[in-house]
Amino acid sequence: MSDKSTAERIADGVQAFKGMKPDPANLEKLLWYQTTFAPLLFEFSVEVGQLYRQKNETEFQRRAAYNRAKWGYIGEGDSAAKAEARASVDIETLLNNEQMADAEYKQSILLLDHARDVLQAIVQVISHLKAEKRAETYGGGSQST
Repeated sequence: MSDKSTAERIADGVQAFKGMKPDPANLEKLLWYQTTFAPLLFEFSVEVGQLYRQKNETEFQRRAAYNRAKWGYIGEGDSAAKAEARASVDIETLLNNEQMADAEYKQSILLLDHARDVLQAIVQVISHLKAEKRAETYGGGSQST
């Protein structure tokens, strides 16, 4: 098990693929990247789902605290406007937590989407190299220029 996070391992895989030439000699290595990268994306998808749940939980906590505070202040005799202003101050930390959770979730979604694009690129390079190898094997010559 690696000490790196799933996101860091995905980034390492992207960097390794980025530095690799689409050469038939690299076909086995590309196939290995494909078989390791796909499960990493699955792992990360699970993590993104957990971040989504966390984002929703922080939103719920903030809204619930806001409503409790607002109605508490109204119960103490404050006007609705004053109660809302006081409640907004009370939940500032919760609002910050919510915004941080939302940012982490959105960042993870971006990484997941782009990592899927990289996996698709790996699959396309593998497909091209296999076709080139077949053409060379069956006398069609290389498709490379």
